[in-house]
Amino acid sequence: MTAQQPNLVNLARQGDGKAIAALINRSLQPKGILAKVVFQDGYLKIMLEGETTPDQAVFVSYVQQGIVALDIPNLHTLQVFGRVKGTTKPDWTEVVPLQVETAIAQSETSVEPVETAIDINEDAIVSHLNQAIGSETITFSAELTGAILNITAKTDQLLEGDTFAKSIRESLFGLSLTGIESVQLYKQKTRSNARYKIKEFTLVQETSSIAEPEKTESVEPRTSIVNSAPQMRSSVTLVDSRPRRQSNKIAQFVPLAIIIIVFVFVSITRLLSVPPSAADLCRASSIEKQRCLLAVQVAGEQTIIDAKKDAIANTQQAEYQGLEAAKTLAFADAQIELEEKHEGNSKLLSSIKVTSSKSEEVFRGVSLVDVQIGDPKTPETIVFRKAVVLQHSKRGLRLLSDATIPNNWPTQAYTGTSETEKVSRSLKVHQIFIVLGGSIVFTSVGLFIANLLNLGIRIFSVQTLFRTAVVLGTVEATLLLILGRNWIFGIPFGSVALLITQMIVKDLKVDWEAGYRVVAAGVGVIIITRVLLNWMLFGLIFSIL
Repeated sequence: MTAQQPNLVNLARQGDGKAIAALINRSLQPKGILAKVVFQDGYLKIMLEGETTPDQAVFVSYVQQGIVALDIPNLHTLQVFGRVKGTTKPDWTEVVPLQVETAIAQSETSVEPVETAIDINEDAIVSHLNQAIGSETITFSAELTGAILNITAKTDQLLEGDTFAKSIRESLFGLSLTGIESVQLYKQKTRSNARYKIKEFTLVQETSSIAEPEKTESVEPRTSIVNSAPQMRSSVTLVDSRPRRQSNKIAQFVPLAIIIIVFVFVSITRLLSVPPSAADLCRASSIEKQRCLLAVQVAGEQTIIDAKKDAIANTQQAEYQGLEAAKTLAFADAQIELEEKHEGNSKLLSSIKVTSSKSEEVFRGVSLVDVQIGDPKTPETIVFRKAVVLQHSKRGLRLLSDATIPNNWPTQAYTGTSETEKVSRSLKVHQIFIVLGGSIVFTSVGLFIANLLNLGIRIFSVQTLFRTAVVLGTVEATLLLILGRNWIFGIPFGSVALLITQMIVKDLKVDWEAGYRVVAAGVGVIIITRVLLNWMLFGLIFSIL
């Protein structure tokens, strides 16, 4: 093993792909990662495969330090891929331009730059990009228009605009493209003729994101695969020669956002879970206190408070309608309950009647109806009793809540709780979450799914995703105020909102050429996703409260 080791290192220094792969695998195979290496025309491509996707931030830096230490002649670009073992499509790719000192050390008098010399023509640029970044799932085409270079990436992958543009720009830095002032980057689906602009940038290199070679010229790299036992170490330090990805910046705020959301949720839940005092409410009632407390207990404190706001005084007709509605409801519930208790006793069921009913106005426009069911032959025997709380407003008569109470109430206390109150408080908490941005998040999820399924919606960055969700929600709210809500025209309505949003958000691309059915399907996915997530959120809040 010792005799073969220096030979393996020498082969790796000469750019032998198998030797490079063998050195890398000695360190990475114990971690469950296998490296495959191809070196051609100054481009070193390394594919990392694992049971799960290898961590991009860790392993790109890890591999880069080891490759730099080898000092391979004529190597100018390193491209690292990451994917799950057994798949053909990379989950991520990153291009790292390399400046190898041996390339310029061959001639001390040479003043040639490290950049690869290349004629400014489309074929040469396309060949360079396909070798540096291209794969089985992504190819490039290029077109020169004066001082503007138009590059089109043909792929069905979801591209993160900023990161992908940085990879292209870094790859072009390795070329001498004098005369080109700006680059316009487009994306085109493999089975589509339409292309969509992702980014535009200039070929001015950012000094802040590039390591200065003067500082490391005489210092031996910390991580080296050229020593007595050449292996790449598992502990690596991220270098500054890679561009900082936007996703890392966003990730820094995720823990803070989670803490804020949890804090707001707990605060709101505690605030709304403490109901107002029923005794305080009943001080303003003109009926007997016990009956008022029963009405509040059946309907719930918050429900009573809300009902009082738009209630109007009862009329004789409204009181009669309420009484009859309560009697019908009580009699139907009595039959169902007694049939379950006294199965087969048809004589008892046929003999029961409403033996007593009493309506009282607890508050202005809010009434309590006490309905008793029994046998007219023995009116003192009550077999079923129902309390019904009604509201009379300008919109008419409304059932607030009802409950089956003990037959001998108030001797036996009613101990039930109001489901209406729980629903009311849950709706309020749900509303607060929607105002705090829940609707935007749900719309974003719907947009992401529609984009993933290629349903006529093209989004190339996380920023565009959330910007589209915010604008789309605002446009929909505005249209609802103007036109009113009509669910029959939900998809056409959503399509119009999406068209207006496209005019505002320039980075959003809607493929109308694919046909209205495709776009309508995308809008349908957004609507369904939003409805499902809203119901799930409400169910979660309801279960907690």
